[in-house]
Amino acid sequence: MPKKNFPLFWKFYVLIVIILLSISVFVWLMLWNKLAIYEVSRPEYPLEQLLLDIERSEIGGLEQYVKTKADYLEDESLVTKVKADYLKVSFPLGKYSISKNLNESTDETPVFNIKRDGKKTGITVNLKRVAVDDVAKYTRYEIEDVNGLVCPCKTVEIRVPAGSKVFVDGKELSRDYIEETKESDVLKNVAQYIDMPRLDCYRINTYADHEYLAQGPLFDEELELKLDSQGAYTSEFEMRKNDQEALETDIIKLAEGYGKYSVNRAQLSELLPYVLKDSNGHKYLKQLKEFTVWVTASEDPVFEDMKVDNYQFYTEDCFTCEVEFLMRAEFKKFGNVREYPTHITYVYVKRDGKWYMADMVVKKAEDIE
Repeated sequence: MPKKNFPLFWKFYVLIVIILLSISVFVWLMLWNKLAIYEVSRPEYPLEQLLLDIERSEIGGLEQYVKTKADYLEDESLVTKVKADYLKVSFPLGKYSISKNLNESTDETPVFNIKRDGKKTGITVNLKRVAVDDVAKYTRYEIEDVNGLVCPCKTVEIRVPAGSKVFVDGKELSRDYIEETKESDVLKNVAQYIDMPRLDCYRINTYADHEYLAQGPLFDEELELKLDSQGAYTSEFEMRKNDQEALETDIIKLAEGYGKYSVNRAQLSELLPYVLKDSNGHKYLKQLKEFTVWVTASEDPVFEDMKVDNYQFYTEDCFTCEVEFLMRAEFKKFGNVREYPTHITYVYVKRDGKWYMADMVVKKAEDIE
């Protein structure tokens, strides 16, 4: 059979259709590419994905933006867990949205507020514009930082005699953590007689609970750390047991002599062998006579529950202790027996090999527990 020849018209028609279809596909692909570029180049694009992750509770990627004030090195797994727990609290269930922070935004670095249920959370996202294709002038935005995510930590203060060693979970704490070194307030009235002891104040910021121990600078003995009223771990200064026993007899004699003297049943001269001349303690006892001149007990007072404790050895030449007792004194003139609960803090200093009381602080009766 003879071949059929297509008319020239149809050949041109098919060619034109193919060309038009090709142009249409090309234009459609170009348009789709432009739309895709526009989509990812919007500053809202990375935030929309972030909000989707938050609403799905898939927030592990935010851990890198969590700041912390902790400066004591923790186990890495603990840090990760603490940050993860913090993020769960920071992003509870709710409807999340964004709004542009016009005051802080620029074209290059826009800033957006994160809202939950229409209310600001205090968390903001900083974006930055980055170039992807220099030829096509294609740019997009990336998350540079997330502000407002600050993981709380514990601030622990430890006050120990200067030169002491501090241990955290058995590891010696670096002296780089010492915030300040200051003098002990309780010894301010005896500064002229001694080289003033000082306290090292350590401060660490940490996530976890730790065991804190201290070792004294004088006898290398372990110091007991107690929480004080300000929430700081404070150690007592050192004192050897044999030193306490040797000193306790004279301390009790002074305490009883003070009690008798306060009700005019002893003379100041009887106390002076135990008191440093012209010291603050000496002056206190002399002034006390002015207030007790009209108060004279009929008989020597009786002392009950005498206790000497809380010895603290600040230096080789200075220590303090606390004395507690209940004194009963009879006053026939008034026809009664009066009780005097007493709590005294004594400050002792050593002179020529002997211990003398150089200062004393007497608690008010209403302050004694």
